Amino acid sequence: MNIKSIIDDIQQSIILLQERLDELKVLDNETVRDILITRQEAADLLEVSLRQFDRYCNSYGIRKITTINGVRISKREILIHMGVIQDSVPQAKTEFESIIQQSSRL
Repeated sequence: MNIKSIIDDIQQSIILLQERLDELKVLDNETVRDILITRQEAADLLEVSLRQFDRYCNSYGIRKITTINGVRISKREILIHMGVIQDSVPQAKTEFESIIQQSSRL
């Protein structure tokens, strides 16, 4: 074996290991709370179109979070919707969040 093929094998193993670690992070409830993804990434995760994803947001109460870079979605909410993780403690909406959500529907 030459050195290049050994290095390529090691590189491939590192990439595979990183992918597997990323999968574990997704299933960790504490880590997934902080992950925000784009609407397109959320739609891809659910395997639906962007328009269908927007309908899901309205129907199932998936929150859209406005950031400086645009609208983001909590990956945790998507995984709960998919049934991958369970919501152990339902998050109560504050009065302010309820007002904001109602005004955004108008």
